[in-house]
Amino acid sequence: ANIEMASFEQHTPDPERTRYACKICRSILFGEADLEDPPHTQSLHNFRKKGPKAGCGKSGTTVKCANLFLAESLPWMNDLSDIEGKFHCPKCRTKVGHHSWTGAQCSCGTWVTPAIMVPLSKVDEVRPISENVLVACGALFVNPNQFSNESTNNDIEGSVIGGAGN
Repeated sequence: ANIEMASFEQHTPDPERTRYACKICRSILFGEADLEDPPHTQSLHNFRKKGPKAGCGKSGTTVKCANLFLAESLPWMNDLSDIEGKFHCPKCRTKVGHHSWTGAQCSCGTWVTPAIMVPLSKVDEVRPISENVLVACGALFVNPNQFSNESTNNDIEGSVIGGAGN
């Protein structure tokens, strides 16, 4: 277990970019830079025998990808030498995705080879915090240091959106 946590700590995604955390324990697993580059494009063909046209929902609307694909395996992942298998969060051991060197089909219909796939339902998106603005609980709080010395508290309170004020 110590070896797994040591390799987990070696991989630290850039906090200035979007990161992805385990939905159960909130441990940061990977970052935006670890995703496939360029991202796959939505397919014009669905490999399923039955069902709607690729990339379309039941009513013909476009379906967004429900999976993230990593460009390569990360240090905290289990041994990915098998042709296919699952990988788990190194902290809570919850299954967070699977890999298949022969490929897998995304929800949009695209066949991605090789596939190191993480369903969006297994991770939370963690966006970077800006230096001047903090968004929390649906309210927007503004850093008072960005105002000049001539600003009054009323000016700052008036700039808070969704806060308790007039």
